[in-house]
Amino acid sequence: MNPMLVRFFLTVVLAWTGAACVAPTVQRKANVVDYLYPSGAAAQPAQDVALQLPLRVGLAFAPTPAYSGNVDDLDEMTRRDLLKRIADAFRDRPEIGAVELLPTSQLTPGGGFENVDQLAKLYGFDVIALVSYEQRQFNEESRSSLMYLTVVGAFMVEGNRNETRTIVDATVFDVRSRALLLHASGASSLAERSTAVDVQRVAREAADAGFVQATDELIAGLNTSLDEFREQAKSGTVRGRGTPALTVNGGVAGAGGFGGWQVVAALCLLAGAVRRRR
Repeated sequence: MNPMLVRFFLTVVLAWTGAACVAPTVQRKANVVDYLYPSGAAAQPAQDVALQLPLRVGLAFAPTPAYSGNVDDLDEMTRRDLLKRIADAFRDRPEIGAVELLPTSQLTPGGGFENVDQLAKLYGFDVIALVSYEQRQFNEESRSSLMYLTVVGAFMVEGNRNETRTIVDATVFDVRSRALLLHASGASSLAERSTAVDVQRVAREAADAGFVQATDELIAGLNTSLDEFREQAKSGTVRGRGTPALTVNGGVAGAGGFGGWQVVAALCLLAGAVRRRR
């Protein structure tokens, strides 16, 4: 056989083998904006909020659009495990009475608040916490940016080669008023090292670890957001001037609970009235 032809053939084979061993850039995505505000749907102004303590919370991942083209997306078991981590972190908070985990199959892609209303009636929750995510794995041949869209804005995340970037985001809405109550997010960045033989396994492990790390950061952020919301509730608005009015009914054990500020405010008013009489 012609030596030049043999050399050309080997070059082609080696190039094809190397390309086959490099994991493609993988993107996994589910966004709350796509679910609540599908294309063409007009956002309705939120009504005033009246919360009854303790709260019953519905917790779910936003569904992935059927046309997304996501590769190797999160399976339902992984989603439920991550939701359980979030739920377990908040079941002991006095202002939360129950957390109901909702299967993703119950959420219709692009279903909007009409779908949320149906689920609230079915499962009996007052507020819903929707978890969205975006994960991108960059390989040796790719380096790009990840634009992440949330209900409170968009931000850019730079991606490097052989890296797994993960963002997990949670938005909490009052079902009746459709008002956004609070928001938190968590992120993870993992560098990968692998040989051509185990590149797929390493990428899969990095993907799983990325979701766990981002969820842990999300839990910490949600705790902070809940504490800030409890303080903000004392002003009688959801997030300050220009946002829906907020009233909180019912109480929880302990002055440090969500309803404790109402008692403190009443005592301050009473003390002021006594001083004026003097």
